[in-house]
Amino acid sequence: MKSNRPIKYKAVGIAFLFLFVIYLVMNCRWSVSGEKLALKYVDLAMTKLRGHEKNIDMSDSVLLIDVHYDKQLVMERDMYGQELGMVPVTDREKLYQLLYRLKQEDNYRYIMLDVAFCIEDRQPGDSLLYTLISTMERITIPMPMGTAIADDVLLNSGKVGMAQYGTTIWENDFVKYPYYTKGQESMPLMMYQEQNKGRKIKSLGLFHREGGRLIRNSVIQMLDFRATTIDEVMDGALPVNVPYDMGVGILGIGPNGSKQNAYSDNPGWAKDKYILIGDFEGDTHTTYRGEVPGTVINFNAFLSLLEGQHIVSYTFLLLLLLFFYFQSYMILTRQNVYIVSKRYLERKNATERFFGKVLLKMARICSILSYPVFSVLLCIFTFYVFNEVFDILLTITLFYALKRVVNGVHEYKLLKNK
Repeated sequence: MKSNRPIKYKAVGIAFLFLFVIYLVMNCRWSVSGEKLALKYVDLAMTKLRGHEKNIDMSDSVLLIDVHYDKQLVMERDMYGQELGMVPVTDREKLYQLLYRLKQEDNYRYIMLDVAFCIEDRQPGDSLLYTLISTMERITIPMPMGTAIADDVLLNSGKVGMAQYGTTIWENDFVKYPYYTKGQESMPLMMYQEQNKGRKIKSLGLFHREGGRLIRNSVIQMLDFRATTIDEVMDGALPVNVPYDMGVGILGIGPNGSKQNAYSDNPGWAKDKYILIGDFEGDTHTTYRGEVPGTVINFNAFLSLLEGQHIVSYTFLLLLLLFFYFQSYMILTRQNVYIVSKRYLERKNATERFFGKVLLKMARICSILSYPVFSVLLCIFTFYVFNEVFDILLTITLFYALKRVVNGVHEYKLLKNK
């Protein structure tokens, strides 16, 4: 019994170390190994069971406004003021009219204005629009990575949030959404904290907390809320979460500026609604569910916060810790798992007998499935029970490396004793 204690302590230490590494990877804003493919297969299976793709109908509480067909050509300039050529941007006059109506109503829940205001596209007449945005309540605008906001009025308004879609050479499609990027809050995080006064997410170096709870900075997005285009409706999709055109649909501005029926003429058209303004056809990103507008991705990230998907389950961490401990212990002892479990079953201590039973069950499962397959099944289980995902490939790699190190040390000792 005494001879096994140092091994137990080492196994506990390794389990905590591996758990810490897994947490760091969960916090990473990039997808590391195969999450997109796993999500795609899970989504396909669930779609088969439901008979249709999942799409949360939020038509009563969300208003989607598409600016794709409301563009104007402006002169783009470099940082030195040199003209580069004409580029299309969102029509500033129509956008001003829309925001002015919303400000007059002032009964909306929140505005996610997913329209970039870059310094390269700034025009002399834009200052009026910038001033309007800076004076509005419950609104956020994006600052994509590598860009500069067009005006200090916007930058200092406290309404600018990061919009970052992390990809890697392994996963060139969007999978995870980071809420903090280089210490700056994202648009969804700003919405969440303003909508839930008193809730503040703090970045503490490698760890992130909300109140007394441990959270993850990056969350895998299931994209359960989707925008349905008119073409998809015509092909048979349910008409839920359908965007309105900003000019024709919302403002009632027809061809050549003619006036027609407008959605914003209806009483209470924005009351208690999330207003999502963006380019739903031009600004799209490749995901496991196909091309998804950036505005929709940002809003799904906000919904994930509302649902508490960023909060780490302590039960999940405990389950992972036990799993890591058992694997580490078996690798360190270099013994047959059945022999070890039977030794514990023969002891009088109830806790040790329980440990032996659990070890024996795991041994039987792993002998049939192998540890990699068991890790995959455990990941699926934690996803559906705790809504938590851990990196399978990294986990297998860590234990493979541990096994190689233990075997190498053992062989070195044998050679040394000869």
